[in-house]
Amino acid sequence: MIAACSAIAKLISEKGNGFTCHSTPPVMIAQIEIVEIKDMKNAEYKLKINKKKIIEHANLSCQSMVARGGGVEDLRFRKLSDSIIVVELLVNVKDSMGANVINSIAEFTAPYIQKEILYQGRVTIKILSNLCTERMTLVEFEIPIESLAWKNAKGEEVAKKILEA
Repeated sequence: MIAACSAIAKLISEKGNGFTCHSTPPVMIAQIEIVEIKDMKNAEYKLKINKKKIIEHANLSCQSMVARGGGVEDLRFRKLSDSIIVVELLVNVKDSMGANVINSIAEFTAPYIQKEILYQGRVTIKILSNLCTERMTLVEFEIPIESLAWKNAKGEEVAKKILEA
């Protein structure tokens, strides 16, 4: 794998136009799992109508990040079963990696959601999600097709095989 990456990097640097990168905003996800929900419809309703309050409360735990233009920006939730719900706080971490602040936000916000919003259930997990669906980077490069020639195969043939894969 390392050899293949090195070979393509060399090819791009010698024959290509370099890399162009585009990134989405640096949004990470804090997850709070609440189990033993007795009234799921009521829990979903309370989360929806108190979304702004929950976000405001969560941002109290990361005021320096909020001052830099980041912080908790959105809230969503997923029903995992008739008695389990996962609340996700979407946090713009700005220039930081975000793991520590995400965990702190989840720890700070979980009791508030359970005791002040839902009045039911038991919080189990309060953690950063490793599934970074909101924080992505796209990298592009261009190289002339004839530069793809390899081991007696013409560039067009190699390109066709790459596209078929």
